[in-house]
Order: sequence, then structure tokens, then C-alpha cells
Amino acid sequence: ILFHQSLKLVDIYICQNSYQQQRMKKIFPKKKVLKFYNPIDTSFKKYNFKRSYIAWVGIFQKQKNLSALLSIAIKLSNYKFMVAGEELESIDSETSEILKLIKKLNNVEFVGMLSRDEIFIFLSKAHCLLNTSHYEGFPNTYLEAISVRTPIITRKITDPDNIITNNRLGVCADSFDEIPTLIKNIINKKYNFGDFQHYLQENHDASNLATKLINKIN
Repeated sequence: ILFHQSLKLVDIYICQNSYQQQRMKKIFPKKKVLKFYNPIDTSFKKYNFKRSYIAWVGIFQKQKNLSALLSIAIKLSNYKFMVAGEELESIDSETSEILKLIKKLNNVEFVGMLSRDEIFIFLSKAHCLLNTSHYEGFPNTYLEAISVRTPIITRKITDPDNIITNNRLGVCADSFDEIPTLIKNIINKKYNFGDFQHYLQENHDASNLATKLINKIN
């Protein structure tokens, strides 16, 4: 109740994507509702590691859709998957059972929860970052992958504002069934990707975003 009442006292709302912005404008038509993407350190991480696996990052919960990860890893049994994340104490029974099945696969390795510095190295060694979520904003894991030039594989529904597709930062599928083929194509270098660094600097640089925000307020 207090949260909803406090929203009425806000002068400016900042959203992360167009969907959020449109929803907030409907709720508060007389308020100023702006859209700014997540800020991140845009200095590029330069690593020279050989790329050798498919990376998956996230907390083990229902929203992250581990059943899709299980299915894809089974279909790509000749490819190595590395999973970074941890199990919540309140994990649901379905996710818990799926997690047990994934751990039995010979081509999947779990590395636990990684620190911020470790995550960049982890992603820089990956052919791609696989996202299997049922729904997603534009998570920091996307930005961390982009900052080490690691393409993102996900579905179109989890590519808000078509950022990945429009900027060629990875490949988006209509369904999970298409994803194994997309991963093989990435490993076989069948795609030409966009300018990862330019995208970050233009859309996620903290100084640029602060300047834009000040100009919008004024």
C-alpha cells in the first residue's frame, strides 16, 4: 500500500524499455515517464582467451526456465555448456528436479556464483551467452556479454526493444527449437555481428545517460 501511494508522489519515472514506459504512461498519463537503458562501465574488457563453450548465467529459479537449458544441452550433447549461478533456498520443486537432471549431463559443468570480475573472464571464453528465461528485461548479463564481444542467443520475446536483433549483438529465435541450430551457426562463424563497443558507449555509458537525464529534466 505504501509503495503504491509513494508512486503518486514521484515527479519523474525512469524505465528500462519501451514496454515499461508505455505501461507507466497509461498508469500516470500526467507524469513525465522517461526511458534509459541500464548504465554500465563501457571501457571494453580485452581478453584473448580461446572460446570453447556455451555460457549460461543466472539464479536457479522458475523464471529462468532451466527445462529449456536441459533440452538444448541434450540436443547439443557434443558441445560443452558452462553454467554460472546458484540455487535459491526457496527453489520450486519443478526447477529442483530439472536441475538434478542437468547435473547428470556429461557436457554440462557448474561453476557456481561468480564475482563481477570473474564473470567477464567467464563470458569472454564462451562462444555465446545462452538465455532461456520465460521473460526478461535487459539484464546486466547481456551487457557483460556485450562488453567482451560475446554474442547473445535468446528468443525474440526476451529481446526488449529488439536491441539484440537491431544492433546485431547476437541472434534471436522465435522458439527454443531453433536455438540449437543458431548456436551451431555461431560456433561455425556464420554470422557477422555489429559493433559491440559502439552500442555500449551510445546507449549504456553512465556519463552520457546522466547528461541526457539532466537535459530531459530541464
